[in-house]
Amino acid sequence: VDAGRAKDSDTLMWLLDQSRGSKLTTQARVHLLWGCAARTEEQRLWQGIGLFKQLRAEGVVLKRPFQYAMEIALRLGDARTARSVAEDFRAQSFSVAEEPKFPPLLVRTLLCGMNPYGACAELRQAHESPDCSRELSVNLYAETACAVASMRGFRQVLEVSRAMEERRMRPPPDAVTYMLDTAVRFRKLPILNLALSWLSQTRELPPSLGGGHFVSAGELRSLFTALVPAPAMCVEAIRSSTREITSVDDLREAVTLRLWELARTSGHALGEVELTVLAKSFLLADTEGPLFDVLVHMDDAGMSQSAELVELLACKFQRRRSMAEDYYYALVDMAMRGHKVPRLVVHAIITFYGVQEKVDLAHNVFNEMPTAFNLKHTTSSYDVLLAALGCSRFKQMPAASRLLERMESANVPPSPETFQHVMKMAFEEGSPEKVLMLMQLMQSNGLVPTVKTMRHAAREFAKLGMERQAEGVLAAMAQLGMHVPSHLSSRVASILRHGKA
Repeated sequence: VDAGRAKDSDTLMWLLDQSRGSKLTTQARVHLLWGCAARTEEQRLWQGIGLFKQLRAEGVVLKRPFQYAMEIALRLGDARTARSVAEDFRAQSFSVAEEPKFPPLLVRTLLCGMNPYGACAELRQAHESPDCSRELSVNLYAETACAVASMRGFRQVLEVSRAMEERRMRPPPDAVTYMLDTAVRFRKLPILNLALSWLSQTRELPPSLGGGHFVSAGELRSLFTALVPAPAMCVEAIRSSTREITSVDDLREAVTLRLWELARTSGHALGEVELTVLAKSFLLADTEGPLFDVLVHMDDAGMSQSAELVELLACKFQRRRSMAEDYYYALVDMAMRGHKVPRLVVHAIITFYGVQEKVDLAHNVFNEMPTAFNLKHTTSSYDVLLAALGCSRFKQMPAASRLLERMESANVPPSPETFQHVMKMAFEEGSPEKVLMLMQLMQSNGLVPTVKTMRHAAREFAKLGMERQAEGVLAAMAQLGMHVPSHLSSRVASILRHGKA
């Protein structure tokens, strides 16, 4: 009892092991039950459930054992145990309002016990109690609404939603996603209106509407707010969509298409960030036509090519390899019909062939840009091909050197990334003298190397035992105002000292 009052769970667990077979008092067993509830080990949690059953078998009716048993059931995540404890608790004549922390615990236990209707009823009672309602979190309301919705209890969902409105709660993004999916799956217009209302209140767009891994919630949220309120767009997209909307992904695609149409017809000038988000969304949804339109619009506006979009499209080609060839012929057909070809897609095809180590095909696509696609070679085009050459296991330094000469003869200015790719190949082929020559060439062209290039050069010079050059790179970084992290300096020193990476 003293250990329980001192909240010393370690001593309580030791006493529990020592007292096997002994007849302990009710008070002592209640304290031991608390000790089990304070632990995380599954064995101790089940010991606590055993103590609770022992107390109930003896007819002990106290609130604290029920509280500890409910906490243990939630930690175990065992639906049968949670259901048994919750039903036993509800069968007693306890006044839950006297204990503000009991209702949330009971609601969660009922949810864990797969009894969402019971959880909804308890939540309603707690909501009406001024003392208890303060302990109810927005997540508890949202979890209850989603659980009831999964059982098609749509009337109860609307009741929970009204209770949230009374307390001016903002539903979490995950709940909005689930409710949108439920509304579309069961084709319930009231639930769809509720989900859209929740969507208008959230500060962060749900992940599924944000395009999963490709488009962040914040990016698409800014796109929505740049034009019109998101719920209005969702309703309009559902009504005007020519395809049947059966999932949240379909809803996101319809909304994004409508946004692009609105941006083109309303004269609303979208920035590079918004257009990149649109392109990501179309890329995720496999909507080829709108994707090409957005990319051509970005080319016409003189916007820079997004390296992230090139990589995402190349990754998509890797998952479905015939897709690169399909896109290639689609672009050729576009050019033959007099349409503008999106440069970024051509760059993605070159990148894909580089990753596949099909250097000849990457070269062929690059060489065909002026003839097959009506696209001039730009600095970014050369950079993409150089990056593709760097993916090969075979020596590509001679080809990279010829590309640099070709750039110079075509009056295409190199970029810091251009030299970064060539220097990487030179290091891999063990040609530090070529790296030094490239660094001098960069300096003569007035180009400042990237931080990534300098860090890589410092490590590689150190690996080759070129102490003066490695330390010179670190000194040059400091002179250029670049941050030289302490771990990089110590790493270079360690390589020079021990002669290995």
